[in-house]
Amino acid sequence: MASAVLADSISSLPPVKEGEYDVIVPYDKKKGFGFLWMDATCSLAKKKNAKYAFSSYIPLKDGTQGPAQLANLFRNKGDLILYQDGESITPGSFSRSVSSNRGFIQYRIYDIKHVPSFAEQQKQLQTLLHYHNKRYAALEKESNDHKAKYVALDEESKQHKAAFQEKKALAKACAEETEKLQKELKSLTLNQANALEEEARKLRTIDLTGSGSSGDMPILGASSITPTMKQERQEEGGSDYANGGSSSTKRPRVSTG
Repeated sequence: MASAVLADSISSLPPVKEGEYDVIVPYDKKKGFGFLWMDATCSLAKKKNAKYAFSSYIPLKDGTQGPAQLANLFRNKGDLILYQDGESITPGSFSRSVSSNRGFIQYRIYDIKHVPSFAEQQKQLQTLLHYHNKRYAALEKESNDHKAKYVALDEESKQHKAAFQEKKALAKACAEETEKLQKELKSLTLNQANALEEEARKLRTIDLTGSGSSGDMPILGASSITPTMKQERQEEGGSDYANGGSSSTKRPRVSTG
């Protein structure tokens, strides 16, 4: 019966690969196993998906050496434990194997001191070469993508530079036009100020000369009175009007005869 169970557990395992070996350890619940495990933390353990490794042999509960130690079943300290009774090692797999009460436990072990054969090394190198070729192709594609992006960005940069120069020229033209308009506005404002000042002076002159009565001659500033007008006013009423007097004030003519 035990032989049939052992055959079933072994047949459920994948074929033994290079560097691996199988171990069948007798188990006596009263005496124990006679060896210890430890956590596997090396990079090879991660690659092999191994959580535990062989640590060391220890005496059985009765003080004698166990069958594993007597037969030196484990080759090296740190050998990786890949399978136990045809299953991947888990925290509960040991308890299940012990509770089966078959009298033995079967392990698939990887020898950490194994030196790969030429064929295995060649296979590993081919796998590594394939990986690097694939990585190189990916990097080359990434490099070409970056080059295409660089060309596109360079073209965009040239367009931005051209647009900048165009806007710079436009800004210069606007500044020149603004300066020209400011000069024109200043000149126009000065002319308007002079015209308003002249108009104010005329109004002041009119205020000083006074206003005529209804039907009289329109009021004129002193600067608007011609010599003929002065002569006529002198003949009519004296020279006061011509000299800035009011037209409403007439001097009587004095007879000399």
